[in-house]
Amino acid sequence: MARATGTDVRPAGERGIALLAAVLILALLAAVTAATLWLVRSELWVAGSARALVQARYSAEAGAWHALAKIAPGTTFASLVAGTGGLADATDPGPLPFGGGGFVAFPGAPFGYAVTVHAIDAERVRLRATATSVRGARRTVDATIGRESAAYAPAALVVTSGAVAIAPALSGLAPESGGILVDATMPMDGGQAIVAATTPDAASAVWSSLAASAATLAGRDRRALARGFDVAAFASTSTLVRERAEDLASARGTVASPAAVYLGAGTAPLLQGAGVVLVGGDLVVDGPVDWRGVVYVAGELHLRGPSCRIDGMLWVRALRLTTGCALRFDRSALSAADGVLRLPRRPTLLALDDA
Repeated sequence: MARATGTDVRPAGERGIALLAAVLILALLAAVTAATLWLVRSELWVAGSARALVQARYSAEAGAWHALAKIAPGTTFASLVAGTGGLADATDPGPLPFGGGGFVAFPGAPFGYAVTVHAIDAERVRLRATATSVRGARRTVDATIGRESAAYAPAALVVTSGAVAIAPALSGLAPESGGILVDATMPMDGGQAIVAATTPDAASAVWSSLAASAATLAGRDRRALARGFDVAAFASTSTLVRERAEDLASARGTVASPAAVYLGAGTAPLLQGAGVVLVGGDLVVDGPVDWRGVVYVAGELHLRGPSCRIDGMLWVRALRLTTGCALRFDRSALSAADGVLRLPRRPTLLALDDA
């Protein structure tokens, strides 16, 4: 009787079938692995593309908000559509050269956006922001822009450049003795400060100048940032007839019937009445100042008369005081002035939709 050994005595056909089965199993595993890798890669690509589209959407929103931040309160929407209106100097168009768009890399290439302006009506405009992202992703949003319901009034006193010059003789005087008072204790919407300027340093300079003269400064918020606008351009598009400052020899307007006055640069004998005063350049007032409403001066305002009181808001590029003055923020005076001439309003976002 033959003894069993360690040698495989199976027929050669059975060994071939086993080898073929092993090869087939390996091939099947390789195919499954390849399919799994392809599926994972596809899912990663789809997820990456979806993420790129989301990033492009957010970039487009950033473009719309950037453009909105560039629109000054006094800018007319018609001038935006025409490609002008204070958003950019013609010789220095900046990051958003309206109209026509221009591309802004944000936060860096290939991410970025371009914004164009499209007319809707006199009080609304559409900002179309188209953004790009990685993998060629591209999204477009339409931002419908309108105006805030209330006139723009950030503070009782707005000196956009921060330049305030005060005669030494006024230092330390109480308001009733000819000193300086800036009062914002009656805000219109809780957002009005005592003083404002277009940069933090300028706002601090206004505050420091007044404080150094021992001015009486009253209100909850000391200082704020103001969004500057082109007073001269706003005045020139107001349809008011420009008058010589030297011819302003009598009061204009009353509390019951406020007036709108547009003056050229010069020296006025006085400034008395109620309503809105727009000055296209520098203004000097030699006589008494007693105005209830809003005074906008594109240049420097120099007050050197015997007395000064403004109830409402004073907005100037620079201020020089050689006489004491009481400046009080007054919301009713502001509303009355807005009734006779629509005052500048900040642009605001009304709707944001995918295009």
